[in-house]
Amino acid sequence: MESLYIVVFLWSLMMVPSIRGQVKNTHTLDIKMPGARPAYSDHYLCTTVPVNKGYVVGYKALAEASTAHHILLYACSLPYKYNGVWECGSICNGERGIMFAWAKNAPPLHLPEDVGYQLGDDVNVNYVVMQIHYAHAIAADEQADYSGIQLEISQQRQKYIAGIFLMMSMRSIPPNTPVVHLDVSCKFEGPSAIYPFGYRTHAHALSRVITGYQINDTWHEIGKGNPQWPQAFYPTKDKIVIKPGDKLAARCTYNSTGVGHTVYMGSTANDEMCNFYIMYYTDSTSGMTSGMCSRNNLPSLVKQIPADSDKSLPPNPVMDEIAKGHHHHHGMTGGHDHPSGGREGGTQLTPGPPASEDLTAMVPAPDWPEHDIIIGQVGGVATDKDGNLYVFHRGKRIWAGGSFNVVNRFLHQNDPIKDNTLVKMDRAGRVLRQWGAGQFYMPHGITVDSSGNIWLTDVALHQVFRYPPGSDKPDLVLGERFVPGHDDTHFCKPADVAVLSTGEFFVADGYCNARIIKYSKDGQFLNSWGSTSLGEPAQNDGYPPTNTFNIVHSITVAEEKNLLCASDRENGRIQCYDLEGNFQKQITSPRFGGQVFGVAYCPKEGGMLFAVNGQSPYHKPLANGERIKSQGFSIDLSSGEITGTWQPSNDKKEFSFPHTLAVYGEQEEVYVGEIGPNIVWKFIKASTLQNKHDKAGLGDHETMKKGGVHVHENEGHEESTVSGKPQPDEEEENSKASIIIGVLLIVPIALMIVITVLARLHSKGKLRCCAFGKGKKPVFNYFTSHKGFDPLSTEDSDHEVDPLNDSDGEDYSTTPKA
Repeated sequence: MESLYIVVFLWSLMMVPSIRGQVKNTHTLDIKMPGARPAYSDHYLCTTVPVNKGYVVGYKALAEASTAHHILLYACSLPYKYNGVWECGSICNGERGIMFAWAKNAPPLHLPEDVGYQLGDDVNVNYVVMQIHYAHAIAADEQADYSGIQLEISQQRQKYIAGIFLMMSMRSIPPNTPVVHLDVSCKFEGPSAIYPFGYRTHAHALSRVITGYQINDTWHEIGKGNPQWPQAFYPTKDKIVIKPGDKLAARCTYNSTGVGHTVYMGSTANDEMCNFYIMYYTDSTSGMTSGMCSRNNLPSLVKQIPADSDKSLPPNPVMDEIAKGHHHHHGMTGGHDHPSGGREGGTQLTPGPPASEDLTAMVPAPDWPEHDIIIGQVGGVATDKDGNLYVFHRGKRIWAGGSFNVVNRFLHQNDPIKDNTLVKMDRAGRVLRQWGAGQFYMPHGITVDSSGNIWLTDVALHQVFRYPPGSDKPDLVLGERFVPGHDDTHFCKPADVAVLSTGEFFVADGYCNARIIKYSKDGQFLNSWGSTSLGEPAQNDGYPPTNTFNIVHSITVAEEKNLLCASDRENGRIQCYDLEGNFQKQITSPRFGGQVFGVAYCPKEGGMLFAVNGQSPYHKPLANGERIKSQGFSIDLSSGEITGTWQPSNDKKEFSFPHTLAVYGEQEEVYVGEIGPNIVWKFIKASTLQNKHDKAGLGDHETMKKGGVHVHENEGHEESTVSGKPQPDEEEENSKASIIIGVLLIVPIALMIVITVLARLHSKGKLRCCAFGKGKKPVFNYFTSHKGFDPLSTEDSDHEVDPLNDSDGEDYSTTPKA
């Protein structure tokens, strides 16, 4: 876990190019749409906000990638229109320059100390025009859009001014070509030197990597970015000065395999783009605030571009998850009045840290699994009434930034997963059955109901399936194949299913639609509730209104309590409703860190919820400075109190990227599925493990095998193993055992040496004899005379130590994409 923490820490640093000093006289200005309604997908709309004199020192998006494909801010002397919303055929009537760009859920940006983007009459920047490329239409009966960018503005004069230099190509991309290069190059002819501190890449689904360089006899990399990750401004690789006369080059690399037509540069999600932005600071009096290079003006120079310019960046599941729209915006203010959508009644539970916790309440199960099991990314886990475990995984398929377009349509519809995607195991981890090859495209949720039916969700197909026990063909299919939607017959990336004993069931239509739907046992629509929390003002507790969601990722039913509870994933909370959809309570905690991925109910101990949180660069430390961990939580459902936390007891000491969990209620066994590495953990009550130890006669010092099924990355795909390499904690135990056995072997040898030496000394008359009884001859000659000395026991010691512990540790591979 330490390695992933370092990655997340570095990522958080990347989001802030440098640490600013305290800026005085700052205020915020929201550049927001005044209720826009795009009429179709890929609709470009603009609006204008007047600005006064000042310096922009920070930017924060008030938007989500599910709504806005990208946002551009233009600095204008005169706008095309002064108010309202218009189609962005024109931006400014006077001078204009790109001021800021945002896409794919990029986090806030703060400019370096003493740097600001200048506004006001002195530089002819009197208006900011915001352009939003909308992902999809907003119907008349849907909530209008109020997305935008929040500016942090200082009245304090800044030493340097900020600007953006854009490098872009307009060439086309040929079909079915695994590697395509589009190059841009030119000579920099600005009035004075510029000092790059940030860079940003922008392209669409086919792009794999974009790299930019400065050249003055030698090549200097400005930055390299994966356009499928959050399209933020990242810090430049080195401190670089671009002087007039220096040369600039950028290369965009694409893979058009499977695309049967030429792809052109254009404004829609089905087109492509090749943009490399350089954010810089320069002299406040003579420097320019914008520039552009749009062609390959120096083709002979580009022939010398470094060979690794098209080498992709290493996989990073955290970045992939954020780019897909899976991060939170706590406290985001909508700035407009509209109904929250919450239902009347209910109570809100917001417990603080519990007075006391047993951190060892749940522990990894020993010797689980017994055999190697091949799995890919773990979409979901479930248990049946007999305690068998079901794993729904993705084989060699990886959910990455290029899996879906901006309107949530899967891009590889002719390529089902060829591996078996379903594994059934008994409680010991022995495989009972595998199936599902060729049927699924992006597995996610799995549930097994009390009748043994298996319920599955596939986010690529946008469908929900029910499979009778033992069958490999569904008897119920809901949703239209590959077609996302928001009505009663369509889903958009459904995440999970929960089933009542009556056969009625609920679907978490979670990623795009932010709702929960209830169906009859034969699949007839009964009811739905929930709406997106995007744009909703934060309440007094810092969370959006109840009954709004930012990804309904997991649902579970406590039927005897008449409750359904849902993980509101990116809002970092659990919301519970009665079985008709009326809000009852929410459970929050700073320890969740802003994300709750999975939730499962167990009726034991009066009703327990088990939950897991996730890794996020947005996690803030607790009030005492403690870093937020990815871990499991035991929660009393009635009170909302966290009664225990738990995590793997291996060398990582915590989860890497937990995605899903399930509980076998009869024995309080919890299974947690991770993505990156792909692994399934089994946890049991500590008291259960202690009982096993006692029955087996094991002492407290015995090392137990830690259970987990995981996967290695190997040449671009995953292959499962269970490694026999000991982990550090096991090595420590083994070394202790080795020391003990070594001591036991050395002691008798040392005694023999001592005896031999003493015997020789005695034979030479150098030792006096000693008697053990009055008037008796000496029995041993190796001790000096000692009156009343008790004889040493000659009975053999029968203490045995197991010198070797065959516990199989887990050998984690490089983290794959989420």
